[in-house]
Amino acid sequence: MGALRSHQCSPDAEAKRQGGEVVTLISGQGGLGKTNLALNLAILLAQRGQRVILGGADLARRTAAIPCYATAPNDDAAALDLRVGDRGRLRVSGDLRLAAGREWRSAAETEQTVDRLRSACDMLVVACPAGLNATLVATVLASEHVILVAAPEPTALADSYATLKYLWQHGFAGRARLVVSLARSRREAENAARRLVRVARAFLGLSVEYLGFVPHDRHVALAAGAQIPVTVRYPHCSASVRIARICTQLCPAVRAAARAAPVWAKIATLFL
Repeated sequence: MGALRSHQCSPDAEAKRQGGEVVTLISGQGGLGKTNLALNLAILLAQRGQRVILGGADLARRTAAIPCYATAPNDDAAALDLRVGDRGRLRVSGDLRLAAGREWRSAAETEQTVDRLRSACDMLVVACPAGLNATLVATVLASEHVILVAAPEPTALADSYATLKYLWQHGFAGRARLVVSLARSRREAENAARRLVRVARAFLGLSVEYLGFVPHDRHVALAAGAQIPVTVRYPHCSASVRIARICTQLCPAVRAAARAAPVWAKIATLFL
């Protein structure tokens, strides 16, 4: 699918990048549902036929507790292979553990790890913990898609702006996508998004695209209590529907591939 670069880089740097696209989720503070969003986006992408690797934010340990997936054998102790639906496969990698508040590895090591993982998949989804450091910058600069997860409250929006400013000060000059989490209504989410988009453009010259929102939904907590991702446990609840829309907005080419898959599957059976 066509890559939409979220930062400016040289042709030589572009040429070195091979493999899948990188989707990095960031936030100005913890507790906004960023990890939940990353996990469910990865699942939806895998369900749509993409080879997906999910990394960062200690996801390997957290996802290992999910009982609804069959674990495939894997010789890599830092990775976990999960079966998603009838045809999807999701790999959860521990290679991008990003320690909150400090630099877990150097920027060069982070970029090398991202490039290695992207070469093994169609989509690499990375959930970064809250915290401003060189590891965060390196991950963002290596990504095609940067998703800022924010909340509608003024303090949360201020933290989100501070995160964008930090990235801008360290070389980020592309487009970020914005998801407003924990919104009580569509209007509240859109108003919050409008404020952040306007401020980022006025003071940083950054383009921020509003991607959608994830509402307050009791099904998220119920799914977490059952240790099952909300898009699997409650696929038709409000939060799951909104996450699915965000997935489609993020990767329209994946949507087209998902629609075409049944047709090609029927054609393939003619040759079996």
